[in-house]
Amino acid sequence: MKAEIMRKILQQIPLGCAIHKLIEEQGGNKDYIFLDVNPTFEKLTGLTKKAIVGKGVKEVLYGTELRAFDWIGLYEGVTLSGQTQEVKQYLESLKRWYKITAFAIDKEHFVTVFQDVTKEVELENALGEKESRINDLTTEPDVIFNERFEVTDRERYREELYCEKELYRITLLSIGEGVVTTDQAGRISMLNPAAQQITGWSEDEVKGKPFDEVFKLINEDTGEMVENPIAEALRTGSTVSLDKHTALVTKEGCRVLIADSVIPIKVAPIKDMKGQTVGAVMVFRDITQEKVWQEKFNSLNWRDPLTGLYNRRFVEEEFARWQASSRAFSIAVIVADINGLKLVNDMFGVQEGDNLLKRAARILRESCRKTDIVARWDGDEFIILLPRITARAAEKIVERIKNRCLQEKEGEVQLSLAIGYAVKRKPLESLNQVVKEAEEMMNRTKLMEEKSYRNAVVSSILMTLFAKSTETEEHAERLKSYCLAIGRKMRLSSKELDELALLAVLHDIGKVGIRESILQKPGPLTAEEWEEMKKHPEIGWRIAKGISELVHIAEYILCHHERWDGHGYPRGLKGEEIPLLCRILAVVDAYDAMTSDRVYRKAMSRERALAEIKRNAGTQFDPHVVETFLDLLAKEDTEKINKVKPLV
Repeated sequence: MKAEIMRKILQQIPLGCAIHKLIEEQGGNKDYIFLDVNPTFEKLTGLTKKAIVGKGVKEVLYGTELRAFDWIGLYEGVTLSGQTQEVKQYLESLKRWYKITAFAIDKEHFVTVFQDVTKEVELENALGEKESRINDLTTEPDVIFNERFEVTDRERYREELYCEKELYRITLLSIGEGVVTTDQAGRISMLNPAAQQITGWSEDEVKGKPFDEVFKLINEDTGEMVENPIAEALRTGSTVSLDKHTALVTKEGCRVLIADSVIPIKVAPIKDMKGQTVGAVMVFRDITQEKVWQEKFNSLNWRDPLTGLYNRRFVEEEFARWQASSRAFSIAVIVADINGLKLVNDMFGVQEGDNLLKRAARILRESCRKTDIVARWDGDEFIILLPRITARAAEKIVERIKNRCLQEKEGEVQLSLAIGYAVKRKPLESLNQVVKEAEEMMNRTKLMEEKSYRNAVVSSILMTLFAKSTETEEHAERLKSYCLAIGRKMRLSSKELDELALLAVLHDIGKVGIRESILQKPGPLTAEEWEEMKKHPEIGWRIAKGISELVHIAEYILCHHERWDGHGYPRGLKGEEIPLLCRILAVVDAYDAMTSDRVYRKAMSRERALAEIKRNAGTQFDPHVVETFLDLLAKEDTEKINKVKPLV
């Protein structure tokens, strides 16, 4: 679910985003292949996802306007410094400025974020000049309008200056970024609509007030006040960068993030034609939501989307850090594997298997300490890293996990975990070796527990089948008795009789994967419902293949609805292509079904059912099996058949 949410965020986020992977070329050269891009990236760059994914930066950008940009250098800067890198680039074809931010997810994967900052750049370039020219116009008109200008020249110049001033005003009013300007004393002279919306102040309320009286800037992490950037820009006459992780306290007292390590804020001085500082300007925006998107995006790299636990990549990074720290001398590792997950997936569907994984994750997390790291290691396997712990304490946590599993009653099947643990006892001992020791213990436990768990699951399947369908335990026993009687009369071997008895009981095991509304429907099935019902032999086959004790009858389960004339399912086998045990079961199952009450009809008489069996010999049923069955019923009474001692 989390992965789907992040996919939607990347599709809708108004920032271009590209994900790259580092590759080493021959000769030691490096390139970065495109793994994914979002629609905004395609729109901003003109490059389509289909055309570039899987290709290197050098290949993709050759022949495009972006070739002049040093992509390799940007990523190497990220690698060497370990810090986010940011540059601005002008694309001539699009006539736009873009801020390009690059950061590393890990040693091999990098992300590039594109943001259109044309208005911001134009404003930074023009604001000082326009403010200065307006100031000169009002304070030194003789410099501009001296007697050398003719009247027409003055009027034309006034008109041009008015247009420029109006353009400047409209730009400030319409851009999405907040803009605040101050005079030389640091008093607010202008607050555009975007800034008013972000801060909660109106321009009339703040005009003439000191900047730091209105703009309360704090460090997002510590809450400490940030030094007044306007005062610094006015004092030095130079551009000032706002501290990373800076938040603005609004009029209502809310915190709004306006700068972080990826999106810094700069405060620039406004200078007149003589180079004297006459004010300052700060352009900013609310990046709270962008921060949330970025954090969610980053969290996917360290979290398993299904369980919410840490993933293997995170654990391997922790291994490296812990091995080099003092904590490495007192670390325990617990590994746990879900017994029968594949079986649950085959029986009840992947959704129930996912539910089992989430149940296991919850129990592991709730059984451990807050300082422990619980992660999904691989598929159905979990790993727990426990710092500063003794072997006895780790053993208690293992016992706690086992007890919680026994108490867990949620879902279709009982949760069962095979668990192993080990403790790092020597300073130089590798954590990987500790994990290996824990896994060996887990595997020994799994060998002892899995068979009994599989048997419990089979019993659970049969109970579920009897509960959700018209099949009953009595029906299964009757089938077994009839089948064994026919098998003995046809001189089957003991091995074949064992398999036949097991098939009689478990042939419909795949119906656990069919909707109960279909199994219990009182009327005829629709074409769509019938297609679903016909899937149960294949579902049963998959279940049996996953249980070593049932593997030998899996093929029979798959074929138990084939017909002698080849019109059965799922394979359409014909005649003796159908296994003999399946041909025997087909006759017996049909007879017992006809002579038993069903949700959609009453039971037939014995005579009518036998007549129907005889009529379908050679089409639905094997004629020889039908003959044997009819002869058996004619010579031996049903009561005697039912007393045949089962072999299983």
